[in-house]
Amino acid sequence: MITLTKLKPAGGEETPRFEAMLSFNGREVARVSNGGTGGSSMFWWLHPQEDRSLLFAWATEQASREEPTLFGPAAHTANYKPGGEEALDYLVLGEVELAGTM
Repeated sequence: MITLTKLKPAGGEETPRFEAMLSFNGREVARVSNGGTGGSSMFWWLHPQEDRSLLFAWATEQASREEPTLFGPAAHTANYKPGGEEALDYLVLGEVELAGTM
């Protein structure tokens, strides 16, 4: 489960603009921010050498349940398979929106 703490919203044009700390299963793992102009969120990992495969697998599974047209098997092509950090970005933006910052 992911949670955002120290959330600092700042509006945004196409996506929420924010900075926050990202925790996975109760442990802070990254600082995350988004400029609010429609691009992806940026992650600054607190432990750069740590294996994030469990986090990315969890995020991909959650995102495929919430948005199967973007992350489910039907979204996969020969050249593109969404997942990992893209799925985590999708879930983080959803958490920011749930926090009522948009």
